Amino acid sequence: MARKPKTEPKRTRASTPAPANFAAWKAASAAVMAERGGRPAGVPEKQWRRLYIEGRAPRDAAIEAQAYYENFLRRPIPDLRGKRR
Repeated sequence: MARKPKTEPKRTRASTPAPANFAAWKAASAAVMAERGGRPAGVPEKQWRRLYIEGRAPRDAAIEAQAYYENFLRRPIPDLRGKRR
């Protein structure tokens, strides 16, 4: 039996035009994140690269990078001292 062709539409990139290169895009995203009170230097390069490849607008990327920083890097897990049970 033959497979049915995919009918899902292709993913489109953000409608906002992104800067020409990664360095300009990252600087724009870091500026937005700093305005929002985040710490752009605390986000790993791998996260910035992933957001750039996904085609995120600098504003959206800054919001997601700040969430990543807040959730995974900034705060230790409470009451996790010593050995785990």
